[in-house]
Formats: sequence, C-alpha cells, structure tokens
Amino acid sequence: MSVPLMMDPRETKLLREMLWHNVVREMLSTLCLETSQADASGKPRVLDGRLTVITFRGERIPIGAVRPLINFGVGNTSAEKQLSMMLQGTVFQIITPDGDVFTLPLHEIRGLHALSESIMQQLQAATESVESKETGAPFGFAAFTSLAQGLNNRPIPKAPDEPGE
Repeated sequence: MSVPLMMDPRETKLLREMLWHNVVREMLSTLCLETSQADASGKPRVLDGRLTVITFRGERIPIGAVRPLINFGVGNTSAEKQLSMMLQGTVFQIITPDGDVFTLPLHEIRGLHALSESIMQQLQAATESVESKETGAPFGFAAFTSLAQGLNNRPIPKAPDEPGE
C-alpha cells in the first residue's frame, strides 16, 4: 500500500509554481534549439514574432530568438558544478524580431501567447521531437517528471495521532 504524499497548502502552491517554471523552461529550451536551427538554416520556423512571452507586468514580448543565459555547467568544485546545473535554464534572453533583447528569469514569465493554434502545434511538435529522441516521453512530460524525481527521496511525514490514542 502506498502512503499518500502529505503537503500543506504552501507546499502545494510551491509545487505548482515549480511545475509552471519547468513547463516554461522546457518550452524556452525548445525555442533555443529552434533558434540554433534557424541560425544554421537561415529561416526561422516559429520564431517570427507570432509567439510571444507575457511577463507578470503584462508586457508582451514577441519572440525572434531565445538563448539561455547559462547553458553549460561551470565551476571547478563539485558544489560549483552542482549549483551551475541547478541554475542552468532559469534565465533566458528573448530577442525580438526587431532586435530588442530582454533577459528574463522564469519567475517573471506569466505565459506564452501564440497568434494561432498552428504555432503552438509547431512548438509542441518541436518539443516532442527533442523529448522523444531522449526519453520517448510526450509533450510537457519532462516538466512533471523533474518534479516527481525531486520528490522521490522526500521523507513522508507520519500521520498525526488521533486524539485519545
């Protein structure tokens, strides 16, 4: 019999925020690959401004290219390398089709907006092609599994004793 994962509402809220950050990170990481392919082929696929990032202040930033601020492990000690890996993919540079550059941390991104459903389908297809090569997982599954893996070693608290026992 499995024991249910017990969390207070604050922990649930934090997990939901972490899931959202993971979803955004996965989508922006896919767009980083699209950026590199567009650079190599000279023709952007979904990166022509029809897909935008919406910030928490409500600003819409059209996406022409995406680059991670930290896209590789740095450091000499194992602690420095671990810290680098934890921070990797948490801040992105969004370059607009006009050439403006916005550097945004994940927590500043409220949403992604596409001018058509076909744009989101193209993004989903690009993500699935990357994920299926690595894991065989469906679209967005990496955002969930990274949270689940983090909870694997989480100690499950003992249920409170009933009064009178």
